[in-house]
Amino acid sequence: MSDSHSYRLVYENKDLHIPGVQCLGKYHYVTSKPGLPPHAHSGCLEISFLIRGFQFYRIGGKIYHVQGGDQYLALPDEVHDTAGEPEEKGVMYWLILKVPRDPKDFLFLSERAASHLIKALCRIPTRHFHADSQSSSTLEKAFELLNKRDSFSNRVEVANCLVSYLLQTLAASRAGAPKLSGPIQDSLDFIAQYENEWVTVARLADQASMSESHFKARFRSEIGLPPAEYMLRSKVNAAKIQLGKMEGSITEIAYNLGFSSSQHFSTVFKRYTRITPSEYISSKRPPLLTMRGWPSHLYVENNSSGVEPECAWKASSRKKWA
Repeated sequence: MSDSHSYRLVYENKDLHIPGVQCLGKYHYVTSKPGLPPHAHSGCLEISFLIRGFQFYRIGGKIYHVQGGDQYLALPDEVHDTAGEPEEKGVMYWLILKVPRDPKDFLFLSERAASHLIKALCRIPTRHFHADSQSSSTLEKAFELLNKRDSFSNRVEVANCLVSYLLQTLAASRAGAPKLSGPIQDSLDFIAQYENEWVTVARLADQASMSESHFKARFRSEIGLPPAEYMLRSKVNAAKIQLGKMEGSITEIAYNLGFSSSQHFSTVFKRYTRITPSEYISSKRPPLLTMRGWPSHLYVENNSSGVEPECAWKASSRKKWA
């Protein structure tokens, strides 16, 4: 699909006129984009919800591998970034809330209700968790309302959607990680075992004793990606590890992973990383990808020195970016 189908839509406070909401955004990328630099949101809480795809985030020295259906939380003034990795292709929503000292009128709530909600959000014990099943439709409704003519009643409806979303987020943060079903976990193990081959979706479906259409739907529901894309990403992940350890030449690694040529390998690698295998080696990046299935954090890395707690990066209002 052409990159012209990519877009990034951002509503800022001056667009929304909803007390406490600094930013509400969505992106839909069909190719990877430059990663986010280290930044923080002064006095603001950020909740990101990845609908589809995979993404790395780093906060407090920990790197989190977020997959489709997951949420990621950054507390006020916490420096975070994409760990030197690009923003990968996929679909994501994010919401940035100003944490006020005086919660009066926050999301048009009463002072007491707003105070309880803010405290509960700031006390979420984990940075990464699986989202509530209704969260996607709740945010979609909010964006549909934003496309209508601006009015006070419309703003209140959008705020009500966001309150519902925040309550769903609180419930999801307490629910813990969902367990993968046996057939899907077996499929992941099979893909990992035969990463040097091109395993067909039909073969995986047969292994799981499902029709191909049922298997695709089940896999995407639990993993957040179609099985074919998951397998392609797995090969890129394995390539990163091998390139980082210099386990053979680029051509040898390409053939070891089942690619028909080093050119095909380079094309796929760049699609997901924005750099060629040769550039990846030159950058001396550590391999980040080691986990299969529903992930938590991968490893602890020392914080970069000299990172300021403020961020110069800021998305423009209602910006569409191809």
